[in-house]
Amino acid sequence: MAGWLIGAFALGSLCGVLTSGCDVITGGCGDQLDQQEPVNNSVGTTEGGIYQSSSWESDDWVDFPPGISVRFVHGLGERPRAWQAYVATAREGDGSNLVLASGSEAELVDIDDEAITIKNATCVEFLVVLVAMSSTEP
Repeated sequence: MAGWLIGAFALGSLCGVLTSGCDVITGGCGDQLDQQEPVNNSVGTTEGGIYQSSSWESDDWVDFPPGISVRFVHGLGERPRAWQAYVATAREGDGSNLVLASGSEAELVDIDDEAITIKNATCVEFLVVLVAMSSTEP
């Protein structure tokens, strides 16, 4: 009887995963967005060779849904030498702490002297802050 209950629970859990918006088994989260152009984001500040897509205040963080690519126009005038993305899962309460993005949370799609394009290749709805640095000294 216990084996049957465990099997039924596992099957129910699997069905819940399969019917959700993200397909974690085949990695289909937002794949339909691959053919779409990145969302252009020209908001942010550039000062002293450092670009920041928004302030550290949660109200300013950029929405970063699953499968979406965002093109951040950095205004550095040259290809950044370094960049980093920070993500959070909520603006307030649990999940509102920004953490360093890792893995598929912010995949680099393109980087040049005008913009950095990153993609959220996960099944998680994020908020993002992007920071980039150039070699230009203030």
